[in-house]
Amino acid sequence: MAYRKRLETLCTDYPVISGVHPGCVEVPAMTHPLAESTSQAFSRCRLQVDGRDYIDGPCRGSLEPDGSFQIYAPAFFAVVLVEQPGQAAGYWNGEPHATHAHSPLGTLRRDGACWVNSDAMVCAWK
Repeated sequence: MAYRKRLETLCTDYPVISGVHPGCVEVPAMTHPLAESTSQAFSRCRLQVDGRDYIDGPCRGSLEPDGSFQIYAPAFFAVVLVEQPGQAAGYWNGEPHATHAHSPLGTLRRDGACWVNSDAMVCAWK
């Protein structure tokens, strides 16, 4: 997927990008929508947030040379942006069929095919 890391202002209380309002945060964001990405099939993906599985099984996704990736299924998707070796920032759409990864997953650490923290897990197996 072609994207560059940049900051975008996203509001946690608004489903779309909007100007600077109380409750808004700046987060790294993709510059191209999912439909433009070159996707590949993964044998298994997992997106777990607060103990609930949102993706668990085969899915599609994309990988970047720096190790950043995204996984997506019909209703949900997640983006992992590698910041430094072993550390990444995670985001997901948070609501079924939402088109922006507007919900932060926090700082993630690598654990095998997964990136995890105490609240979230994002995994992709080829």
